[in-house]
Amino acid sequence: MKFRELTTTNIETGKPLTSALRDAQGEVLLEKGRSLEKSKVLDKMKQFKEEADEAEKLKKKLAKAAAPKVEIEAAQDNESPFEVIDRIMKHIESLYKTGDVTTQKYFIQRVTNICASIQEVCSENEELVLGSILMEQKVKYTARHPLRTAIVCHIVSRHLGWKPDEQLSLIEAALTMNIGMLALQEQLNDQAEPLSVYQKDEVKKHPTASAELLAELGVTDRLWLDAVLQHHETLGGTGYPHGLKDDEITKRARILSLADMYCARVAGRSYRPPLLPSVAVKSIFLSNTTPVDKDLAMVFVKNLGVFPPGTFVRLKNGETGIVTQRGDKINSPIVYTLVKANGERSHAPLKRDTATSEDFAIKEVITQDKAGVEINKFQLWGYGIFKRAKTKMRKADRVQIEIPARLLDVETLSTADCIILNISENGCLLKTVAQSKKELIVNKTYHLTFRIHDKTLEDVSATVRNSQERSGIKMMGMQFTEIKPEQQKQISAYLAKEAEKDD
Repeated sequence: MKFRELTTTNIETGKPLTSALRDAQGEVLLEKGRSLEKSKVLDKMKQFKEEADEAEKLKKKLAKAAAPKVEIEAAQDNESPFEVIDRIMKHIESLYKTGDVTTQKYFIQRVTNICASIQEVCSENEELVLGSILMEQKVKYTARHPLRTAIVCHIVSRHLGWKPDEQLSLIEAALTMNIGMLALQEQLNDQAEPLSVYQKDEVKKHPTASAELLAELGVTDRLWLDAVLQHHETLGGTGYPHGLKDDEITKRARILSLADMYCARVAGRSYRPPLLPSVAVKSIFLSNTTPVDKDLAMVFVKNLGVFPPGTFVRLKNGETGIVTQRGDKINSPIVYTLVKANGERSHAPLKRDTATSEDFAIKEVITQDKAGVEINKFQLWGYGIFKRAKTKMRKADRVQIEIPARLLDVETLSTADCIILNISENGCLLKTVAQSKKELIVNKTYHLTFRIHDKTLEDVSATVRNSQERSGIKMMGMQFTEIKPEQQKQISAYLAKEAEKDD
């Protein structure tokens, strides 16, 4: 819907409105057919402007006060995504360790920075990060579950074509959807007996409690708040807290709800074993008993797969292995063997493309306990001493590079010389000399200019997602947030050429 801006020069007084008068957020101020009194409209416009100005000043003041104090250290060149995920998990554990987020300083800014790190690591190796959802991590459920849900939300929204800044409010909602019942959530995870009347009541209240708590902590983003408030609503109107249905539920809340259910079911609880991924996918997304958004369900199935990374399987040739990568079709992933057909342990796992041979087809999905093996995740996904050459399917891989770049702050018109150490389709790692007078702020957007393939890429918008300073050198993980199609093609062409050298 297009809106026409109302100003002091185009107000028609004494005449019925031909359309509703709305504020900047789309809320109706005066209904269609009502007449305007110019003085009252001007008073209202002045009031809204003053309120908006004050809100913006407060927002900037809070951001300025919080940002420098809660940076998350940048990933190092030799750091694997596994180590990055472990580090993110520790940050989440720290946020929720007391069970009361109001005791945490700069809580909202820390959540946003953690979410930016999740985006970064997912872009680095989506297959591995998706696999981490199914790997046992000996941390509290209150930290493990929101991280896994945030990962699924990122993957789904990314494949829906959302830009990084559009994904952020959804990932933030995933991390904070249960902050209104942290202590109870941990208790329920370990509880074998049915919920008491009091516990059921608290569970039904937690979306409202979580959203209200976020608002008290300073969150003003309605997309974030609505996703938290509505993540237990259902299309049929049987959810809570308000019994919303169909289009009354935001798209972000629908995605969050499905991700929440999936991650809860594949994780299990003390009183029930985890569901096999294939069973969880079918029970949530392909079931006719509970109405879900069919379009979103297909996105989930397509991008999680019936056999997502981290799934233990037995092949038709008798071998036992683990899925490490999704295939071209949802039922034909890449598997690495762990146990031979004769029952012997495979010391050097062999790659099996389940789409290429009937012998390699998946016979059944099994639990890790039934597989009876420990896994070396670095070996299976090719990190550390097991690092493998890049493959064409890993489109988001970073390429090591060392080229000069110029960073521009459009607000102050100040510039900084830096070096790009590696680059991907989604961002880059910068190195620069730390300068106290030109402090580069996490979550602030700058403009990069650099050359690749004898072509200059100018004014590439990039947001600082994490940073770390050591011995006077500042390392910054940058995420491209606005880039021209031609510039994107140049980066993709460069990455493809470098990948060919490794194949």
